[in-house]
Amino acid sequence: MQDNVKTNLDRAVAKINALIREDIIACGEKNLSLDFLSNSFSSAIYKHVAAVGTAGQLAILSDETTRSVSLADKPVDTRNVATVIASATYEALMDRMRPKMIEMGRAFNRGRVIETLADIGAVLERASLENDPGLDHGALRDAAQFASSVASSGLPADYTNPLSYLPVAMRGLADRRKDKALIARLGEPLERLVRLADRAADLVHLNAVDPEGFRESVEDERNTVPASAAPSLAA
Repeated sequence: MQDNVKTNLDRAVAKINALIREDIIACGEKNLSLDFLSNSFSSAIYKHVAAVGTAGQLAILSDETTRSVSLADKPVDTRNVATVIASATYEALMDRMRPKMIEMGRAFNRGRVIETLADIGAVLERASLENDPGLDHGALRDAAQFASSVASSGLPADYTNPLSYLPVAMRGLADRRKDKALIARLGEPLERLVRLADRAADLVHLNAVDPEGFRESVEDERNTVPASAAPSLAA
């Protein structure tokens, strides 16, 4: 069969996509997260760079589109010429793959950002009412208010820090797994608390790599799907 992929860079991208696809299938949709996708992209690129060797790396770098890839702020391995070439190839491939990774991140959370925040807000609100000296009630209350208010008020200008605290708070609650009475009072099974913590981390990750896309997702959901009508996130 004729190979319709014309350049060495395109061939590399096709093979890397196949590795990522294998990872996703092996993981299963229920267990997917943005951290997993990010690690999968990075691992697949590393594997391909190592597999093709220096000659294959130079063939990839011969593509004209790689010449503008900046290495100024990248962790280039300068031990020898071969490691520099390998590092440059990795960065060139990551630069080519990054738009797809961002788009997958957007698709992964599309239509459920506000739903996830509302669910987290409800859990944190219940936690803030607990008579438990091991909980930071003020921080939990502030986090709950932030998460619950996004549906009606949108994201505040300084949303990054409160957003970043949500996975910390949720993981802190999930780590109290041995306190079955507390977990029961939080209103969600432990598995769902862990999943909500993962979802919160996904939102932080998405905002880090694509803040504009994250803000657009929130506004799109606010304008199209009433928070009360959003379906519950599967555990």
